[in-house]
Amino acid sequence: MAKAQIVKKVEADFVDSGLLDELLAKLDDDVIDETVIEDIPSISEADIEMAVAGAVKDEAMIAAYAEQPAGSDTVEVAVVEKPAKKAKAPKVAKEPKEVKEKKERIFFSKKSERIKHKLGDKVSDFLILEMSDATLDADTLKARQEQILSDIDTKLAKKVGEKAAQLLDWYSKGGKLNEIMRRAFTVLVTENELTSGDKGNLQQDLLAKPYSLGTARSQANQVFMLFPFYKITVKEKGRMIMNPDSVMLAKARSQLGI
Repeated sequence: MAKAQIVKKVEADFVDSGLLDELLAKLDDDVIDETVIEDIPSISEADIEMAVAGAVKDEAMIAAYAEQPAGSDTVEVAVVEKPAKKAKAPKVAKEPKEVKEKKERIFFSKKSERIKHKLGDKVSDFLILEMSDATLDADTLKARQEQILSDIDTKLAKKVGEKAAQLLDWYSKGGKLNEIMRRAFTVLVTENELTSGDKGNLQQDLLAKPYSLGTARSQANQVFMLFPFYKITVKEKGRMIMNPDSVMLAKARSQLGI
């Protein structure tokens, strides 16, 4: 409502209040007594300002009530408070990382040196190939084992020599055996022999893995050189059969559970 409208409303309330009727009652036909006029309450500027302020307040209250949901008889003024800032946690100094010592890598020029390094004092225990070796005197056994290590370096092809070292390492530490040798031992024990050639049982088993034909051929040939070297098998024409006196075969069967 505009201020001019509020002023008019205040004046109208003055008339409606009965003050005007009271004034007229005191009048005679022609003359108004000066004392009567003095008794009429005057409307000052301050009165009008107060009335206007009151009317404005009333209008504001009416508007506020209009915004409340139905059935509410109170006016609520929402006070939005800013969330208090979380105090930052003090920074904790990080402990310096422990510097791990780097293991020095040792390179061996010969596979026999690698075998001796890994097996240590037990190297002679894992180079007893047949049960009859246990009956040999200490010097003879030691000489035979030294010859075995020398032959690994000089008589075996590189890949076959690597398998020879891997097999001794597996005997001493256990764990997972090379997949080719694991299959070779399994076929040998299951079928009591290993047969050579593309139709041989070992090569057919490797092809079923599946390995490629070239890989199956080369891997089967390496096994056919390694197993007789370690007295695991005995060669016959076109095949290899189990050596009943083989210490390594007995250990492999025990560790593989076959």
